[in-house]
Amino acid sequence: MLLGAIPKRHCLLPALVLTLVGNLAFANGVVTFDGGDGSEANPYQISTWAQLNAIRNDLSAHYLLTASLAPSDDGYSTYAGATANAGQGWLPIGSGPFFTGSFDGGGNIIAGLFINRPDLDYVGLFGYWIPPVSSDGETPAQIKNIGLSDVAIVGGKYTGALIGRLRFGQLGFSVERAYVVGGSVSGTIAVGGLIGTLEANEAREIFSAVDVAGHDEVGGLIGRKLGAVEDCFAVSSVSISDPDSIPADPKGIGGLFGWATRATRRCYAAGAVGPVGTETLAGGLFGTDGSDTEDSYWDVSSTGQTSARGGANDEMGGLDSSDMRQLDQIATNWDFDNVWTITDPATGLASYPYLRSMPLLPPPGNTAEPAAPTLTAPADDATDVDVVPTLTWSSALLANAYELELETADGLTTVYQGSVDDTSFTPEMLQGNTMYRWRVRGINSLLDADDPDLGPYSATFDFTTGPRPDEIFSDRFQATGP
Repeated sequence: MLLGAIPKRHCLLPALVLTLVGNLAFANGVVTFDGGDGSEANPYQISTWAQLNAIRNDLSAHYLLTASLAPSDDGYSTYAGATANAGQGWLPIGSGPFFTGSFDGGGNIIAGLFINRPDLDYVGLFGYWIPPVSSDGETPAQIKNIGLSDVAIVGGKYTGALIGRLRFGQLGFSVERAYVVGGSVSGTIAVGGLIGTLEANEAREIFSAVDVAGHDEVGGLIGRKLGAVEDCFAVSSVSISDPDSIPADPKGIGGLFGWATRATRRCYAAGAVGPVGTETLAGGLFGTDGSDTEDSYWDVSSTGQTSARGGANDEMGGLDSSDMRQLDQIATNWDFDNVWTITDPATGLASYPYLRSMPLLPPPGNTAEPAAPTLTAPADDATDVDVVPTLTWSSALLANAYELELETADGLTTVYQGSVDDTSFTPEMLQGNTMYRWRVRGINSLLDADDPDLGPYSATFDFTTGPRPDEIFSDRFQATGP
């Protein structure tokens, strides 16, 4: 029991109080939780970096994160930033004695986790976790409902953003609805974007989108997968960080898993894998695979791999990028009504699939870059065009504004170069009998107004104006009499 949950009658027991205070004292003094008693039914409530750090003071308790944590929040520099712990950053929970409790992220995000401990094994938010048997004897305690973003993690063996090593525990889904997006994870052996090693446990509805590097058993999602995983994906890049440190009998690297056994169901990979040398096994899904794989796919183009597993010629499940955006038609055993979706809610565009419980926006396989507009009028090479023309073009998907360039065909005079909010523009009166050229590209400033996404330019059209009205009635256009 932690100090914040001591009944009042216990305050008359100085020895007990001093013991509890001693167990909770860390860095800047006593840490108390927002509520709860640490039981499975009433977990300790966490809303600060200091409280998150205090999990290590009771490794068998149960915890609930009630608020997202960011680098701007109090305590970040002390516990989780680049200046924490003499520049080593976050000390993984369970890096000494194992974590044997549970953690519910409450759907919140932990951002900016920094770890620089290349000589430490079992590295992640949680270093080494052995899930306890749940009180009902049927379901395991879990790490669930949690997202990590913008991580910078360096460890040794068994390194992942969320968990370094998950071992044993009760059969069932120990990890579900968890992800990491943005940043990098690197280590030596058994390195994964989300989990370093998953042993004799199951996980579902998890994904990773980070850069992952290691010596061997490196996976975009999990480095060493010895348990069943279903409904997962990785759009992480995967690479060998030190070719000279590859072991004599390498297990390899893969878009999802480095070394995999047991079942893999309804998963895909679409991040770059490699390049690697001839001594390393590399595959679109697995480096080395002995698993029962069902309804799983990888993007042949984006992964750069033509086989699902390293050292084999296994093309089953390899798709091009277009087919990946039509997996709802191809992956007939996937649940697109409840678990997966494949449509960007903002644009209606088809994307790669993503999990309904934890949307990745913009969705994978999609882009915030607008499509190219199509110029409509004046037509290309049009002549005798009015000197006050209305330039028009088609709307471009994802564009909420446009950049227009209009200049004389010789390039010597720029008439207009700037933003236009509509799909038409009428310049001031142009010169008569002059050739102009113009083009347009889309702007998407909805995601970031200060750094908008710019699409490709349209084709360039030319047009030639007719005479100006003042030229038509000038002396040189008047008929002369006899």
